[in-house]
Amino acid sequence: MPAGTSRVNVLKGAGIVGLFLAGGLVLAFIYLPGYTYMKELGKKKEGVSNEIRLLQQHVKDLSRKNKLVKDKDPYFLEKLAREHLGVVKENEAIVDFTTAEENEGRPFTK
Repeated sequence: MPAGTSRVNVLKGAGIVGLFLAGGLVLAFIYLPGYTYMKELGKKKEGVSNEIRLLQQHVKDLSRKNKLVKDKDPYFLEKLAREHLGVVKENEAIVDFTTAEENEGRPFTK
């Protein structure tokens, strides 16, 4: 066997390996952007799913409150009047637990 044939075989092997590497790089350039885009879309989908879940819970809560208002539940109506309108009963003492910083700029009322 001549000395040059082993060198040719090594060069052929290196060429084949190089060809496979080049093919792998071409495939990576083709498919890698699509793969990363799919991962990004998966994260967005997860975020939107969480938002949907929160909104569904909010809708259930509002539906429950709407039913209480329609049924004229006296305890719920009193709670709404107290929280949102500031209604108090006669001879009822009001205690303010807010800090001075939270009340800054508000007029003092009795």
